[in-house]
Amino acid sequence: MASSDPGVRLTPHHIRCIGFKLHSEPLDIKAELELPPESEWRTAFPPASRDMKSRVFLQNPKTAAALASAFLGGSVQKKTIESAESRGAVVIEAFPGKLSPGVLTRALLQYPPSVIRKLIVLEDVPGYLRYLKGLEGVDSRVVVVPKSGYEWSTYRDIEKMGLLDDVEQLPWESGVHPDLRFVSHLQQSIHGEQLIAQLLRYISERSWLYKYGRVEMNILLGDWVWHRISAAIGTSTRCKLGVVAEANSHFKLAAPAERLTPYTSHFFPPPSSLQVGRAGNRRAGHPLVAASFVPKADPVITAATLDKWDFVLRGLFVLKGTSLRKALPTLAAGASNLIGPLTDPDKPEMRVDVEKKINALTLEDWSRLLTVFDAWPFAPDMLFISDSLTAKDVRD
Repeated sequence: MASSDPGVRLTPHHIRCIGFKLHSEPLDIKAELELPPESEWRTAFPPASRDMKSRVFLQNPKTAAALASAFLGGSVQKKTIESAESRGAVVIEAFPGKLSPGVLTRALLQYPPSVIRKLIVLEDVPGYLRYLKGLEGVDSRVVVVPKSGYEWSTYRDIEKMGLLDDVEQLPWESGVHPDLRFVSHLQQSIHGEQLIAQLLRYISERSWLYKYGRVEMNILLGDWVWHRISAAIGTSTRCKLGVVAEANSHFKLAAPAERLTPYTSHFFPPPSSLQVGRAGNRRAGHPLVAASFVPKADPVITAATLDKWDFVLRGLFVLKGTSLRKALPTLAAGASNLIGPLTDPDKPEMRVDVEKKINALTLEDWSRLLTVFDAWPFAPDMLFISDSLTAKDVRD
C-alpha cells in the first residue's frame, strides 16, 4: 500500500519496531505500520480510554511467535513439510488490538501460504486499526475488516464479502475442520466471560462459524475464566460455564501457563501503582493463559434442549453448595416431583444421587437430570435465558 509520502519506507528500524521481518526488501508503506516505541504506548494506547478499557496487549514478539506455533499446532508441522502449493487455512483473528496492534498478527504471517492462506483481521477501534490496515499492503493474504468480533453481524458481513467462499462446509462427523480457525483474546471483563459462554453454546446449534464444521477456537483469556471453565467437580469454582464447556468441547491449555508469566514480561499495560495490592482478577496484571477449544463430535447439549440446559444450570448453580434434593424445589413450581424419576430403583440408567451438592454433579448426572426435566410435562413454558447474548447485550 503506497504512502502519500514517498519518503516513508520500511527500514530495519521499522522492522524492529514491528517486531518481525515481513519482507527482505524495503516497501513503500503507511507510516502507521510502524508501532510507536513501547515507552510511548501509554499515550498511543491509553488504557483508561473508553475504547481501550479492559484490553490487554501482547507486547513480546517472542511470546507471540510461541503462541502462534501453539495455536496452529500440528498443522504447522504437517503443512510445512508439504509442497508450497499446499492449501493453507483461513484464520479469523478477532481483537488483534488486544494483542497489541497486531503483534500476534505479524507472528502468524511468518508462516507460509501452505499453513495460512488467508488472515481475516477483525478490529473496530481506530487507535488500533491504524496499525493494522497497512498490513494489507505488506502481505496479500491479510484482509482487515473494521468491525468488532463481538458483533454477530460481523461474521455475516465477512460471508457477504465473499471472504469465506473458499471454505468448505464439512460434515460434523468428519473431524476438526482443517481449513478454518478462530483466534481471539477475551476482554478482561465480564463481557469476555459472556462471549466465551456464547461461543460454546453455539456448538449445540452448529451456528456461527460452526456452520462450516468443527472449527477450533484458540483463545487468550484471563486465568480466572480458565479456572471457571476447567474447575474440578466438587470445587467451589465449578460453575455453569465449566459444565457447558465440558459438555460441548474438548479443551486444554495450548501452552504451559508459566510460559505467559510474569505478566510484565509479556503484556501491556503494566499494573498501575493504584492497582498494586488491590483485589480484582480482571485488572491489568492478572495472569493470562492460552487455551484451545475443539467441538465434540457428539455434543451432550443439543440444539433442541439448549434452552432447558441453560435454565436448569443457571437455576441450580445459584445453590451450588446445596444438595440436589434441596435445590430442585427452587427450580420451578412442582420441580420436587423430579426426584422420583431420578431415584427410581427400576431405572438404574437414570438414577442420580440427589444428596450430592450441585457443584459435585458429574456431566452424566446433569445429562440424566436434563433428560428427566425434558420429559416433565409441567416444565415451565417460558425459560428466561439471561446469558443467551445478542450483540447488543455484549456491547452494553
